[in-house]
Amino acid sequence: QIESLLRFRVPAGTGPVTRARLRLYVVRGTPARPQVFATVPTWQESQVTWNTRPARTSGVLATLAPSTTGIWLEVDLPAGVVSGPGVYSFALATNQAEALWLSSREKGAGGVRPAELVLEVP
Repeated sequence: QIESLLRFRVPAGTGPVTRARLRLYVVRGTPARPQVFATVPTWQESQVTWNTRPARTSGVLATLAPSTTGIWLEVDLPAGVVSGPGVYSFALATNQAEALWLSSREKGAGGVRPAELVLEVP
């Protein structure tokens, strides 16, 4: 199994969220279709291992589409998953042998942000 973690801080003053979606930059495409789960947001990046990864707090929120290299992959999150200010954490998980390679903070693809949480507010 392959699992990646994402965490976002939605700033105070952000109004009620009417739509939330994840945007991920694909470094190397694959037919893999990772699933998105909410997780406990209190983890520390420097301390996470496979055995200490945060617990999932939801069932499958979304499934990513197969992708090609060099594109932004977007997936809508269900209503209410991101509701306003706070810290939100997600796991991308797949059991497929070939992983989806995404831009990360450690190795951004040509300065491309690793991931974005795109919110629509009134």
